[in-house]
Amino acid sequence: MSEFLTVIHVYTIAEDEVSAILGADDVRLALERHVLDEGESVDIVQTIPLDESPVPSAQITQLRRARNILLRTKSKDNYDLARSLDQAIHTLESRLDPENSSVKYDWSNLIKVLREVFDGGNPLTY
Repeated sequence: MSEFLTVIHVYTIAEDEVSAILGADDVRLALERHVLDEGESVDIVQTIPLDESPVPSAQITQLRRARNILLRTKSKDNYDLARSLDQAIHTLESRLDPENSSVKYDWSNLIKVLREVFDGGNPLTY
Protein backbone atom coordinates (compact mmCIF):
# COMPACT_ATOMS: atom_id res chain seq x y z
CA MET A 1 0.00 0.00 0.00
CA SER A 2 1.05 3.61 -0.59
CA GLU A 3 0.83 6.53 1.82
CA PHE A 4 -1.09 9.68 0.89
CA LEU A 5 -1.42 13.19 2.29
CA THR A 6 -4.90 14.69 2.29
CA VAL A 7 -5.27 18.42 2.90
CA ILE A 8 -8.50 19.49 4.57
CA HIS A 9 -9.43 23.08 5.38
CA VAL A 10 -11.72 23.36 8.39
CA TYR A 11 -13.51 26.68 8.90
CA THR A 12 -14.67 27.34 12.45
CA ILE A 13 -16.16 30.22 14.38
CA ALA A 14 -14.50 31.08 17.69
CA GLU A 15 -14.32 33.98 20.11
CA ASP A 16 -10.52 34.19 19.99
CA GLU A 17 -7.43 32.48 18.64
CA VAL A 18 -6.99 30.16 21.64
CA SER A 19 -10.58 28.95 21.28
CA ALA A 20 -9.97 28.37 17.57
CA ILE A 21 -6.87 26.30 18.35
CA LEU A 22 -8.79 24.25 20.91
CA GLY A 23 -11.57 23.74 18.38
CA ALA A 24 -9.05 22.57 15.79
CA ASP A 25 -7.70 20.08 18.30
CA ASP A 26 -11.24 18.79 18.93
CA VAL A 27 -11.59 18.21 15.16
CA ARG A 28 -8.23 16.41 15.13
CA LEU A 29 -9.27 14.13 18.00
CA ALA A 30 -12.64 13.35 16.38
CA LEU A 31 -10.95 12.41 13.11
CA GLU A 32 -8.41 10.20 14.85
CA ARG A 33 -11.08 8.45 16.95
CA HIS A 34 -13.87 8.04 14.40
CA VAL A 35 -12.46 8.25 10.88
CA LEU A 36 -8.85 7.19 10.68
CA ASP A 37 -7.47 3.70 10.94
CA GLU A 38 -4.66 2.62 13.23
CA GLY A 39 -1.34 4.15 12.16
CA GLU A 40 -3.03 7.10 10.44
CA SER A 41 -2.81 10.55 11.97
CA VAL A 42 -3.87 14.19 11.72
CA ASP A 43 -1.50 17.14 12.12
CA ILE A 44 -2.73 20.68 12.63
CA VAL A 45 -0.47 22.87 10.55
CA GLN A 46 -1.87 26.34 11.13
CA THR A 47 -4.82 28.15 12.69
CA ILE A 48 -5.24 31.69 11.38
CA PRO A 49 -8.03 34.26 11.47
CA LEU A 50 -9.61 34.62 8.04
CA ASP A 51 -9.46 38.39 8.23
CA GLU A 52 -5.64 38.26 8.37
CA SER A 53 -3.34 37.87 5.42
CA PRO A 54 -2.72 34.23 4.52
CA VAL A 55 0.95 35.05 3.91
CA PRO A 56 2.28 37.15 6.78
CA SER A 57 5.62 38.88 6.56
CA ALA A 58 7.32 36.15 8.62
CA GLN A 59 6.54 33.64 5.89
CA ILE A 60 7.86 36.02 3.23
CA THR A 61 11.12 36.17 5.21
CA GLN A 62 11.25 32.34 5.08
CA LEU A 63 10.83 32.49 1.32
CA ARG A 64 13.69 35.00 1.10
CA ARG A 65 15.91 32.64 3.10
CA ALA A 66 15.07 29.83 0.67
CA ARG A 67 15.86 32.13 -2.27
CA ASN A 68 19.24 32.99 -0.74
CA ILE A 69 20.06 29.32 -0.11
CA LEU A 70 19.30 28.54 -3.75
CA LEU A 71 21.58 31.37 -4.90
CA ARG A 72 24.46 30.16 -2.70
CA THR A 73 24.62 26.91 -4.69
CA LYS A 74 25.80 28.88 -7.74
CA SER A 75 23.82 26.48 -9.93
CA LYS A 76 22.03 27.81 -13.03
CA ASP A 77 18.96 25.66 -12.34
CA ASN A 78 18.81 26.91 -8.75
CA TYR A 79 19.31 30.48 -9.97
CA ASP A 80 16.23 30.05 -12.15
CA LEU A 81 14.28 28.71 -9.15
CA ALA A 82 15.49 31.59 -6.99
CA ARG A 83 14.36 34.08 -9.65
CA SER A 84 10.90 32.48 -9.74
CA LEU A 85 10.77 32.54 -5.95
CA ASP A 86 11.80 36.20 -5.94
CA GLN A 87 8.95 36.97 -8.33
CA ALA A 88 6.52 35.07 -6.09
CA ILE A 89 7.78 37.06 -3.07
CA HIS A 90 7.09 40.28 -4.98
CA THR A 91 3.56 39.10 -5.81
CA LEU A 92 2.83 38.14 -2.19
CA GLU A 93 4.16 41.47 -0.92
CA SER A 94 1.98 43.27 -3.44
CA ARG A 95 -1.07 41.53 -1.98
CA LEU A 96 -0.08 42.60 1.53
CA ASP A 97 0.31 46.25 0.54
CA PRO A 98 -2.46 47.36 -1.83
CA GLU A 99 -0.71 50.71 -2.42
CA ASN A 100 2.20 48.88 -4.08
CA SER A 101 0.08 46.34 -5.96
CA SER A 102 0.68 48.13 -9.26
CA VAL A 103 4.49 48.19 -8.87
CA LYS A 104 6.03 45.85 -11.42
CA TYR A 105 8.68 43.30 -10.52
CA ASP A 106 12.18 44.83 -10.57
CA TRP A 107 14.40 42.41 -12.47
CA SER A 108 17.54 44.09 -11.12
CA ASN A 109 16.52 43.18 -7.55
CA LEU A 110 17.75 39.60 -7.91
CA ILE A 111 21.16 40.79 -9.16
CA LYS A 112 21.45 43.03 -6.09
CA VAL A 113 20.49 40.06 -3.86
CA LEU A 114 22.90 37.77 -5.72
CA ARG A 115 25.83 40.14 -5.18
CA GLU A 116 25.07 40.46 -1.48
CA VAL A 117 24.72 36.67 -1.06
CA PHE A 118 28.03 36.07 -2.84
CA ASP A 119 29.63 38.64 -0.53
CA GLY A 120 28.50 36.54 2.44
CA GLY A 121 25.30 38.44 3.21
CA ASN A 122 21.79 37.15 3.74
CA PRO A 123 19.40 39.89 2.53
CA LEU A 124 16.00 39.40 4.10
CA THR A 125 14.43 42.81 3.61
CA TYR A 126 14.34 42.88 -0.19
